Amino acid sequence: MARPKLPIEQRRRLTMTVRIRQDLDEGFAAVALLRGTTKSGLVSQYAAEQIRAEQERDLARFAAALKEVKAVRKTQQKTKTVRSRS
Repeated sequence: MARPKLPIEQRRRLTMTVRIRQDLDEGFAAVALLRGTTKSGLVSQYAAEQIRAEQERDLARFAAALKEVKAVRKTQQKTKTVRSRS
């Protein structure tokens, strides 16, 4: 089941930088090539699998953790907004 792609504007805002050893990066690129996707696509697929696994293991605990993450990010966003206005 394929999930719909995010709108371009939203995809541009979701960037994650990861440090990785050179040999792992090359191997990762090779896997992406063999699977006909990109390294970013592989990361997204893996993340989706991990999220699904955690939800299946303990949905209530996952929901609580997700709520906490959202609250922290909301607080950080408010802090950024206040600082940029100063």
